[in-house]
Amino acid sequence: MKVIGSDFDGTITTNKVILDSTRKAIKKFRDNGNVFVIVTGRSVPKFKEGIEKYNIDFFDYVICANGSI
Repeated sequence: MKVIGSDFDGTITTNKVILDSTRKAIKKFRDNGNVFVIVTGRSVPKFKEGIEKYNIDFFDYVICANGSI
């Protein structure tokens, strides 16, 4: 098993959208038994807004506000 942590804004999102190729790559990574973690400086409420706005369903764990929450 492998674990990848990725920033959210400007990394998963490109020009304020999530590319289909990004979604497919993360899905394939997770389908192979790996863990995908979103690491963001956003607060939990702001991250929840992002989940809804970008229709995000492709993470296993989240670290918000630089790990302070």
